[in-house]
Amino acid sequence: MQMQLAIPVLLTFNLSVRVLLDDNANEYGRSWQSLFKWTHKEWNLLGFDAVKYKQQIHQNAAQRPQSKLQILEQWGPDDNFQIPVNVHCI
Repeated sequence: MQMQLAIPVLLTFNLSVRVLLDDNANEYGRSWQSLFKWTHKEWNLLGFDAVKYKQQIHQNAAQRPQSKLQILEQWGPDDNFQIPVNVHCI
């Protein structure tokens, strides 16, 4: 199942990375991107900043199990789960 939601629609409803983080969406790790397949540009439109995000999750790293930290690190854009652009069907 693919759930490619239009980012402008999400922005209309005030969805942003901040809202997603407040609701612990990052606890789904890579599964989030494999489901939604947002491009890097779409993540950026939603306010994703990889450097700030990494700093944020590592702030209290000592208080988290390593396995939890690995899941959090996998949240965000991932080139393995991008929808191909300019693919021609034969």
